Amino acid sequence: MSIDSYAIAFIGLGEAASTIISGWGNLRNNQIQAYDIKLHSVDTKEEIFAGHMNLIYV
Repeated sequence: MSIDSYAIAFIGLGEAASTIISGWGNLRNNQIQAYDIKLHSVDTKEEIFAGHMNLIYV
């Protein structure tokens, strides 16, 4: 099985998830999904976006 057929999802954008995602870069961005509960809070949403803007692909 080729790595191109795999997908990965992260719950939380902590240090481990951020490191793995950044290591994969743009080559596999369509195979990665991430969710963090902090996105629901106005107080922590900006923290997630500011700290992980290089990982967020819209």
